[in-house]
Amino acid sequence: MKMQPKFHRFPSPLVLIFVCLWGGYSEAQNSRKKVEIKDPETVVLVTKDQVELRAEWFPGKAEKSTVPIILLHDWDGSREDLLPLANYLHRQKGFAVLVPDLRGHGDSLSVKNRQELINRDRFRKNDFVGLLEDIESCKRFLISKNDEGELNIDLLTIGAVGKLAPFAVEYSLRDWTWQPLAGVKQGQDVKAIVMISPEKKFKSSSMTPAFRVPLISGKGGDPFPIFLTWGTKNSPSAREGQEIFSTLERSRPTVKDAKTDEEQWQKQTLFRIRYNSDGSGKALMEEKGDKMFGNIGIFIEKKVADRKDEFRWQARKRN
Repeated sequence: MKMQPKFHRFPSPLVLIFVCLWGGYSEAQNSRKKVEIKDPETVVLVTKDQVELRAEWFPGKAEKSTVPIILLHDWDGSREDLLPLANYLHRQKGFAVLVPDLRGHGDSLSVKNRQELINRDRFRKNDFVGLLEDIESCKRFLISKNDEGELNIDLLTIGAVGKLAPFAVEYSLRDWTWQPLAGVKQGQDVKAIVMISPEKKFKSSSMTPAFRVPLISGKGGDPFPIFLTWGTKNSPSAREGQEIFSTLERSRPTVKDAKTDEEQWQKQTLFRIRYNSDGSGKALMEEKGDKMFGNIGIFIEKKVADRKDEFRWQARKRN
């Protein structure tokens, strides 16, 4: 029998937290029928400003109902940091996952027709804005896969670690400013955000303005489902994560009338998992491994994959 995650209610009605009963959940996952899926491959994406991004591409297995995910490593990190998470979401859940080295990181150091390599230590304000173009380049790649019938771009999920969390939030809001053109969707594809050891502000990007936008605040709108996780023994990480959670908790509707776990899943939009750890970002993922990955996977499954009938596949043609 497939086990549902249990929601524990706390004295404060504002506290929203879910706990995945890992033992039973893992057993249920292992009992699922194995489906053959393609191995990952390295791809090269070229941004509009000609930066060559190396990325790892993990194809999904559900074709036009596949959830696509973009995973963003932390500043000073690389795509290697997120490959274990990507592999889990790919193998265990069948999601399509794209993990880029952002400009100036890992193997993404080149600009077409230029010999000089990118040095992130010399970045100015406009260079940090370029990180949003990196994310957009990832989405363009996923749109091409959407049009090949390999995934549904309208179920897009973005995950980010540490200092890249505010960029993930900023990009998600930008995506929702794109209106349909001639009856074809151009944006409004991001459906959920996952943040691991998030920071509220880094360089040119800050979450503070986003806290006033209905898609994030939940006031007067249908907000993005958001999953937050951090280690409680890492003081800076815990402080940042709790501050983000508390801000969102104050403005998002509180679920008080759910009668079942399934109804709780449907209505709740803000989730957090706190680990008794001094790890942050990459170190936290290495320490908690599949336990953390399973929590992230079930969040995406419940809050995005289960909405596939609501957001049906359609072709996207861009010039």
